[in-house]
Amino acid sequence: MLSLQESSAAFRDLLAQSQDVLVVTREHPTDDSIGSLLAMGLVLERLGKEVTLVTHGPITSTLSFVSGHNQILPTVERRNQFVISLDTSAANVADVSYDFTNDGKYLRICVTPEEEMGYSEEHVRCSMRAGTHDLVIVLDTPDFESLGPAYESSRELFVSVPVVNIDAHRSNALYGEVNVVDVGATSTAEVLVPLLESLGEELIDSNVATALLAGIVAGTRSFQREVTSSRAFTIAAQLVAKGADQQRVVRSLFKNRSLVGMKLWGRVFARVEYDETSRIAWTAATRSDLEHSGASPADLEGMDEELAMSLPNVGRTVLFAEEEDGQIRARITCFEGDPLAVSR
Repeated sequence: MLSLQESSAAFRDLLAQSQDVLVVTREHPTDDSIGSLLAMGLVLERLGKEVTLVTHGPITSTLSFVSGHNQILPTVERRNQFVISLDTSAANVADVSYDFTNDGKYLRICVTPEEEMGYSEEHVRCSMRAGTHDLVIVLDTPDFESLGPAYESSRELFVSVPVVNIDAHRSNALYGEVNVVDVGATSTAEVLVPLLESLGEELIDSNVATALLAGIVAGTRSFQREVTSSRAFTIAAQLVAKGADQQRVVRSLFKNRSLVGMKLWGRVFARVEYDETSRIAWTAATRSDLEHSGASPADLEGMDEELAMSLPNVGRTVLFAEEEDGQIRARITCFEGDPLAVSR
């Protein structure tokens, strides 16, 4: 098995050889998953890569303020694309629209510049983008199956191109051609910080720093978990120095509960059970809970962590959730041994 330094070097080599990168994270992602996904996507775009971000939700709106959040797709799309690129260095874009000619034969794309000088034909180029990726980066995911439909619908892709596996879970199956797995880290975002810095420290601007800080703050539960290390504090301070919006991260992660979400949590927390011998706390959310509170499945995210932080000496939590088809999904979170392990 390669060391972290060797794995990081192997990742950089694969990245240098790639142009079209799929970045994907687990089904039912955590805020660490999303923060890591967005940070990686932003850095790859700054390196000039074609980037596709995928996770099969639900995705909460917690980090919707982070750049790139609206570009996350629910599935891996594979189709050829005709790409029209416009060099905007001459003028910023004020508006983009399109229409068709009366006979329907031609599509017209209209770009309105902010500056009077505008654009010319020299600023436009056309290209074809193949429908296949040449590199896959999997974040915060213990195994392929945890990707859900993103993997199930594109199994051939994951065996035909190199896969880089980046994670902080002890339960990680080391399934990548390159595995950057640091079990001493408090979050996948923490693993990413030195890895992305090795690509160029200037790549971590305020947007990237904010996404990474969000992942670390979420992964440590605002530095309240026992696994929080001095390294996590140091890295967080460095990200704030790079422009990470710490106050907005905290507000978005911990002070954004909606009224319907609070009603849902109240119903689910009312039936919490706890076994002192096994140190397991469990509860259940039914379709009736969602309907009566007006909430969605996304409002369940974070409930297991809140439960563990609210009760003393909890080792594991189990959240049973009834799906639309009547099946029961169990989310099991372990806060001892492997404090980050989550299975569903």
